[in-house]
Amino acid sequence: MNKTQIKIMGVINITPNSFSDGGQFNSQETFEKQVQKLASQCHILDIGAESTAPMNKAITYEEEISRFFALDLFTLTKLPIISIDTYRPETFLKLYDYFQAQNYDGELWWNDVSGIFDDSVHEILKLKNTKYIFSHNRVPNREETNQHMNYVNQKDILSEFQESIKQIPQELMPKIILDPCFGFAKSRTQNHQLMDELPKLINKINLPWLIGISRKSFLRFPEGAKLTEPSVMLQAQTLESMYYQYLLQECSQAELILRMHLPELILNSIS
Repeated sequence: MNKTQIKIMGVINITPNSFSDGGQFNSQETFEKQVQKLASQCHILDIGAESTAPMNKAITYEEEISRFFALDLFTLTKLPIISIDTYRPETFLKLYDYFQAQNYDGELWWNDVSGIFDDSVHEILKLKNTKYIFSHNRVPNREETNQHMNYVNQKDILSEFQESIKQIPQELMPKIILDPCFGFAKSRTQNHQLMDELPKLINKINLPWLIGISRKSFLRFPEGAKLTEPSVMLQAQTLESMYYQYLLQECSQAELILRMHLPELILNSIS
């Protein structure tokens, strides 16, 4: 295993309605405590202020920004890489300007789950110290990102994603991270198939890959079980850890970024 190619991305949601941690880190005290914990475990911290779960309604740009700036974000500068989880380019740019004003010299990643590679991506990647996470999604526009489950179809995901990657200009490839985007515009069966087949594509395309299955509903067994039940959550966490170890074995030469709510689930395996 080429351990130098593995990075851990910790997750912190400053939302009131995220399934996993909604409302837990909305005060300055709890936010700073969680950032401090993740900074000791992770290379990257991914922060988002809007839940894109299909049961939640989209919020406005103004509401998203107000959630970010309700907190003192300076504590994030402890991390060498900050990932901004938003499908709005204007949100990323607002936060980019903030961190530049703080003289932050690390990298800023735009974690864009929309899968829309448009002119705004080109413009943002012209900025220094930026990278872009290109996701597999099927929504026709950014505004419908929260409605991604309306666009599930039976097309082959790996072929579809591989084809969509071709739209990225070659000169931008050094600033691209790929994300198959588990859970977005995919049925339960398709997510399971993707878990099985993904190593083939990772090993074929020589770019960094972000993988996030943490607390996804398709890890529930049986299907109707509730992730809020401790036994079901424990089972999902065990499956998550096992899958990441499987990827590390099958994709030993790849650059993998594992997006996790609980990094300790895998840290012992890569230490």
